[in-house]
Amino acid sequence: MNTLGQRCRNLRLLHKWTQEELANKIGVTKQVVSNWERNVARPEINHLISLAEVFDVTTDYLLCIANQMTFPYCVDSIDTIHSDLNNEKIKKSFDLLAFLNSGFRIELNGQVLEQEDLNLIGKNNTFLMEHFVSPLKKRYSK
Repeated sequence: MNTLGQRCRNLRLLHKWTQEELANKIGVTKQVVSNWERNVARPEINHLISLAEVFDVTTDYLLCIANQMTFPYCVDSIDTIHSDLNNEKIKKSFDLLAFLNSGFRIELNGQVLEQEDLNLIGKNNTFLMEHFVSPLKKRYSK
């Protein structure tokens, strides 16, 4: 992913949106989105900002200035989990494996967990379910 078009396309597919659905969200036509994804045209600044907002990433990421996507939901403490419980995706993600595969960027002590780390957590699911997820689920499922 080293062009704006590639990043835009990959993020759209990650959200499971068609070009038309993305176009409707930001007020352009599907042909415009297609041109961006094929690197035939570049979005105007107002559309770039809209893309960053709907994808929950920075404009720097879209412009390939930064390689880190920034999602608003990062799990690094109980308080963060609690404050995000109103988000429907988080409510549905208390199945640990589903949460690990949800596409959210997960941080631990300021470090982003890589896929290898997430796989390791998944392999130790029984311990984590018993000591971490089940108590949290009971606590916040009232």
